[in-house]
Amino acid sequence: PGSLHSPCILLCSKLQNSNIGKHLHLHPVSGVIGNFSSDKEIIKLYEGAPMTSVCKVNTMINNGYGALMEVPSAHPGLMGASVPWNGGYDAIQNLLSINSLAAILVLQRDHGSGTIQLSSTKNWWQRILQVLVRILQTTTTSNDDDADADMKPTIHYKIHKQDAKSMVTTIIDISKLLLAAGATSIFTLHARNYQINTTATEDKDEDLLSKDYIQKINRIGIQKEHGVGLFSAHQMGSCRMGTSPSNSVVDCDGESWDVNNLYVCDASVLPTATGVNPMITTLSVAQLIATKLKLRLQDEDNNNKKEE
Repeated sequence: PGSLHSPCILLCSKLQNSNIGKHLHLHPVSGVIGNFSSDKEIIKLYEGAPMTSVCKVNTMINNGYGALMEVPSAHPGLMGASVPWNGGYDAIQNLLSINSLAAILVLQRDHGSGTIQLSSTKNWWQRILQVLVRILQTTTTSNDDDADADMKPTIHYKIHKQDAKSMVTTIIDISKLLLAAGATSIFTLHARNYQINTTATEDKDEDLLSKDYIQKINRIGIQKEHGVGLFSAHQMGSCRMGTSPSNSVVDCDGESWDVNNLYVCDASVLPTATGVNPMITTLSVAQLIATKLKLRLQDEDNNNKKEE
């Protein structure tokens, strides 16, 4: 089920642990795009490996809760959805120039966290609307459909100020990097009202980025609601592992504090954001939990045989 649905299963099962659904980490992501139209070499951002290079220069900001710089591939559909909408003509021009574009992502190891709740946890007006819709429906809704609707997660997440500051610092560094690499212009993923773009300065003795650009990024930041393209790279931690039911959902063996023989072994048990792609960590933790469970079952089986 993963970090979005595992807490829903536990909540629907009426487990009372107050940590279920809390401590959700998302690795928020934004980015900067550079236009290298003056280069003779064609980039073709949509070809090649999905992640070709990673820079850790800013990862130790805030005691290890900094950001990675990552170089991704991006097919035209993803580019079209990610680039800020400034009208049809501008969107077409961006896609037509995709062979000259290069993107670098900001992947933040989030210090802050969010929560997962069941979708049935609604405001009073949402509940009333749901009842009215059911009354007006000509066909009855099955209990299975209702149960399925109640299983859907509702995500609550706001970027922590510390994480936002780290992301802004990294966006500025990426902007400098792209211009130093030869980009003729760069732009962030901020929406129209907060659009940030700049061109390379002609005077090589000056800083690559203008003070106005840096001041604008620092002023706008990445916390404006709907003002900047933000994505979740990975979901972790909503049923986190720990040493006590007061601060975790499962123990170090992955077993629920509330119910014996109930195990969770996916990314939701990770106690903090990993700061890197959590795939191998998730697989390792799952193997660890499965191995411990196997040994426990073998011991119980051997004990039962001795008693017989």
